[in-house]
Amino acid sequence: MEARKTHLRHMAGAAVGMILKPSRGLRDDILRAGGKPKDHNKENRQRLKELEKANKAKKEETSKPSPPPFKLKKFEDVSSKLQTRRTSSVETLVSETPESSRPSTANSSKADRKLEWARKEQERLNGLEEENLFERIPPGMILVPEYERLDTLQALEQKQNELLEALSKFPVIIETVSMKKRKALIEAQLKEVETAKEHFSRKTVYITKENNTQSSDDEVETGVGVWDRARRAVNQPMRKVSTGTQSVR
Repeated sequence: MEARKTHLRHMAGAAVGMILKPSRGLRDDILRAGGKPKDHNKENRQRLKELEKANKAKKEETSKPSPPPFKLKKFEDVSSKLQTRRTSSVETLVSETPESSRPSTANSSKADRKLEWARKEQERLNGLEEENLFERIPPGMILVPEYERLDTLQALEQKQNELLEALSKFPVIIETVSMKKRKALIEAQLKEVETAKEHFSRKTVYITKENNTQSSDDEVETGVGVWDRARRAVNQPMRKVSTGTQSVR
C-alpha cells in the first residue's frame, strides 16, 4: 500500500514537471532519463573522413605508373621497325606533296581534317599492333579506315531516324491491306539498317581487295558483304503512304 502511494506521488511529480518544463524531443527525454543520446553528426564526420581516406588511397594507387613491358636486355634500345615505318609514312606523305598540289587557304581546314584522320588512323594501327590484331586479318583483306567506318555509321543512324519517324506517323489501327504491307516494308528496312549499324559499330571492319566488299569479324568465312547491305539500307527509297489525314514517307 505504501509503495502504491509512493508511485502515485512520483507520477504526480513527473506530470507537474512535464507541465513546467515540457519535453523538447527524443534526445531531451533520453537526457532526462539519465542516458546519453547518439551523436549522429560525429558519426557522419567520422564516416566522411574514412571515405576521403579511401578515395585518396585509391587515387594514389591509380596514379602510379604502370610497369614497362618486359624486354630482354639486348633489345631494350631497339625500336619496333613496323612502328618506325608507319610513323615516318605520314610525315613522308606530307613532306613529298608538291606545293602546287597542296590545298589553298580556303581548303586548308579540309586538309587539316584529312591529316588528323591520318594521324588517328596511325594511332589506331599502332594500337592494333599492340593487341596482335593484325594476325587475325584474313588473307586478301585490309582494315577499313576509321573515318570511313564512322561516316557509314552516321549515315545508318540518320536512315534509322527517318524510318522510325515514318513508323510513328502510322495510325494505331491499320485497316487496309496496302497500308499493312507498307508498314511491314518499312519495318523490314529498319531491321536491315539496325543489322548494318550493329556491324559498323564494331571496332574493326575489313574490306576485300578484289571487289571492295566490306565485312566484319564474324562474316569473313561466309563471304557476306556488310558494306553492300549497309549501302542498300541507306539508299532504300521511302514510299509515300496515305493514312487519310496525313502521309508517311
